[in-house]
Amino acid sequence: MHYAGADKESLYTKPVEKLNEQLKPLKQLKEELADFDRAFDKHIKQRIADDQELAGEFGL
Repeated sequence: MHYAGADKESLYTKPVEKLNEQLKPLKQLKEELADFDRAFDKHIKQRIADDQELAGEFGL
């Protein structure tokens, strides 16, 4: 392998670094979706609480 110019750097380190670099946008999207999910869940729970309070005021 060494004779052919292959070493750990060219066979493992560089491809892994390149893959990690390509995965950065996906990791960012995952974080953004998780943030959106938490915010959406919070608003849905608040809406349910508001609707239950309103229903209680009308005796439903």
